[in-house]
Amino acid sequence: MSRINVKRFSLAFPDKILERRYQYKKIESSMWFVRFCYYVGTVIFIASSIIIVSTQDSDNLNLARFIAAVVLIVCCIYINTNYYKKHYVLSNFVMLLLVISFKLCYDYIKEDDGSMTTAILILILSTFFLFEIYQMILLNLLLLIPFYIQQYNNYKDLKDSEQTFYVVFSNYLLLTSLAVVSIYNGLQLEKQNRNEFLASINIDTQNSTYDNILSILVPDFVKTLLNRGIRYLAEDQGQVAILFCDICDFDDVIRDRGTQVVDILDNLWRQFDKYCLEHGVQKIETVGKTYMACAGLKSTERDFSERAMTQNSTKRVVNMAIDMMNYVEETTLEGMSLKIKIGVHYGRVIAGIIGEHKPQFSLIGDTVNTTSRVCSTGEKGKIILSQEAFQEVKTRALTFIMREVDAKGKGKLKTYILQREKRQKKHAERAERGRNEVFRTLRTLVNPDAMFDSSRMDDSSMSSHLIALPHQEIINSATVKGNQFG
Repeated sequence: MSRINVKRFSLAFPDKILERRYQYKKIESSMWFVRFCYYVGTVIFIASSIIIVSTQDSDNLNLARFIAAVVLIVCCIYINTNYYKKHYVLSNFVMLLLVISFKLCYDYIKEDDGSMTTAILILILSTFFLFEIYQMILLNLLLLIPFYIQQYNNYKDLKDSEQTFYVVFSNYLLLTSLAVVSIYNGLQLEKQNRNEFLASINIDTQNSTYDNILSILVPDFVKTLLNRGIRYLAEDQGQVAILFCDICDFDDVIRDRGTQVVDILDNLWRQFDKYCLEHGVQKIETVGKTYMACAGLKSTERDFSERAMTQNSTKRVVNMAIDMMNYVEETTLEGMSLKIKIGVHYGRVIAGIIGEHKPQFSLIGDTVNTTSRVCSTGEKGKIILSQEAFQEVKTRALTFIMREVDAKGKGKLKTYILQREKRQKKHAERAERGRNEVFRTLRTLVNPDAMFDSSRMDDSSMSSHLIALPHQEIINSATVKGNQFG
């Protein structure tokens, strides 16, 4: 965070929102200690008053101490209310004014200069309550001015005593210096607190950036472990479904598009990331032309919506693969039509965090290698399933063609090609149904009896009667029927 200037004397931040946040944090951090000081001070005062009252006989002083004890007890009750928390600084300022007023009255009745209690209060004001500078100056003046007057009176009555003059002057110099140093220290303490506040905001911002980067690199549960300082992870995730997607003829894409390939990959992977969230699948990594995802990881399943978790992991991956394939077939990226092939396998994997400088969440095991082989032996525009994945999703709703392939390092593999209905065919069928419905509607408008027996009127006779119909009526009726079929 860049350096933020503050007002010269009040040290307040120019940004009102930032200043409000700082005041709130200061109140939250200091309130418990201020309350503690009130409690301890009240107990000490009441205990000392009981001892003094039992040993001395002075009705005025005893009455003053009794009134002060009652006021302190009321203050101890008040500091536990919400109003005190809402008006924290003002409440402390008023209560300290009451304390100072009582001190002045007590010193006057007792005929004491109160130098010791004055010094103690000066230190308390600048150390514990963290008032604004003008509040600290005002409270210190309220303490010092009566003290100066009392000292002057003492000096005037004893002006023949040279020793008294030096004592009074020393008290003047001592308490004045103490007040100035206390105010200065209070300002320095306030500056330090504000710098620490800005530093904490800076740290929070950096941590947020770090978390965002980690969220891109690793799943949420891994990010939590890394933030807790746990760098080692090796967990058996059990049976999971893994998807590999390869862009076909990627070298040609690079040769034709050059640096535009970055935008092509970015747009494509972003769309695939959305499909991951939609289908309850965890993206693992992208390496060049390959996109890898997985469903069924124990630690990531809770991160997805309940709707996405209604199917087993392999079905979710296959549904996502269908969406991926449809998107690539129907979309041109940077003016280019791509071809992809997708391989799906089901098996056991181990999950781990690899690397220190740039920790990477990885899946390890033969299942990963087999998925890669299933994808590499596939054909353009095809979704290929291994034997294990096929067993998890075989249903009448999906049609497969079985074939055997030679996979590097695996020998003969039984794989299953998913037969997908082309979306273009579906759209054509819907459009044809819409046209037929419009045609029937027009027939009905020409001859209402045709809705019961369409054979009464052929197309040529219907066309000759259309001229006689209100033009807008035909358009409105046809539009309604057509919209029903897209």
